[in-house]
Amino acid sequence: MRARGTVTATIAAAVAVGALLAFVVARAGGPEPPPAVDAFLAAWRRSLTGTYATHQVVERRLVSGRTFSSEVTLAQRPPDRIRVDSSGTEGRVGGRRFGCVPDGGCRFGGDAPPYAKDVDDEMGLLRAIVASETPLYATAYSDAGAGCFLLVLRARVLAPPYGEDATFCFDAATGALRTSVVHRAEATDTTTTVDLRAGVRPSDLRLPPELRRAS
Repeated sequence: MRARGTVTATIAAAVAVGALLAFVVARAGGPEPPPAVDAFLAAWRRSLTGTYATHQVVERRLVSGRTFSSEVTLAQRPPDRIRVDSSGTEGRVGGRRFGCVPDGGCRFGGDAPPYAKDVDDEMGLLRAIVASETPLYATAYSDAGAGCFLLVLRARVLAPPYGEDATFCFDAATGALRTSVVHRAEATDTTTTVDLRAGVRPSDLRLPPELRRAS
């Protein structure tokens, strides 16, 4: 059973988004998406195309109160990109994809497609979720001045990608995701950035040693 405070916050968020949508429809005379949708999509695209290195802590708090945490590092200077988390390392460097799993080694995965295609593919999926004729999530500003957006689930679906509601905040200088909070039925996932640099060092985008030897 979800904690009372989380339920209250979710209801309040849903009411706020509903009021925003009603206002926009009334002013526009039709079911046009609110301006927050376009701004959210633009912020997400910028997070995919910016140059930065970030270190984040991800905490999952179950409804039982138990917590689990992990760390994520991401270095990005398009078209090169490397992401490391508890499941392993994946990325694209010098036009080639690669992946590593803990205790399982690393392998090249062939030539990487144009980076713009990767970005467009991800944006297409996100647009279908928040900006289709029947979007899965309603989108509003959580704190426009801080680059924060609120998504609230509009329909009952199995395993919604961003839970029942989610807040995403983006860094103004780099475009990187700064924080996110995703409320799911079984847990709350919180991502917090503990280090963020606009400058990407050569070491940030260096291939794992065994791939350097193989390349």
